[in-house]
Amino acid sequence: MAMHVAGVTLLGPTEALGAARSVVEWSGRAVTAAVRLPDRVTALLDGVEMLISRIDDLSKRADELVTRVDAIAEAAGQAVVHANAVADGASAVIDRADLIADDAGRVASTASEVVNQASRTGDGARDLLEELPGLVRRLEVEIVPVLSTLDQVGPDTHELLRVVKELRLAVHDIPGLGPV
Repeated sequence: MAMHVAGVTLLGPTEALGAARSVVEWSGRAVTAAVRLPDRVTALLDGVEMLISRIDDLSKRADELVTRVDAIAEAAGQAVVHANAVADGASAVIDRADLIADDAGRVASTASEVVNQASRTGDGARDLLEELPGLVRRLEVEIVPVLSTLDQVGPDTHELLRVVKELRLAVHDIPGLGPV
């Protein structure tokens, strides 16, 4: 039983023994926990070291990934610059192709006109060829005989001029007509 002396409660032997047993049990558990504490701290430190190692690995992988992303971004930037240059070149080619197409249209139009003119010329040549036998007959019948007499035109002309001169002299001698 418990006693009270000077305002302090003193435990009886049973209670003191129970309290001592509780303290011993608690001390045993504390000692056991304290004995296990270094192993637990060691295991905890091993876990922390493993975690730090994994964090280091992740950090290295993240750095490598950032480096790769930077390289990809740089390559993408260069690809964009190249694509812009290609697009500018393509635009220039398209503009040039438009000019060529316009020129080709004009050339085609001119060629069409030339073909039409050649067709008309061909038609005229065909018509001329169809008329050619008749022209050759007329040339043989009408022109060649006249040409064969041209060798006598010179002497005949000379004779004609002589006669005109004599006529003029004769007319001059007629009174009242005077020189002609």
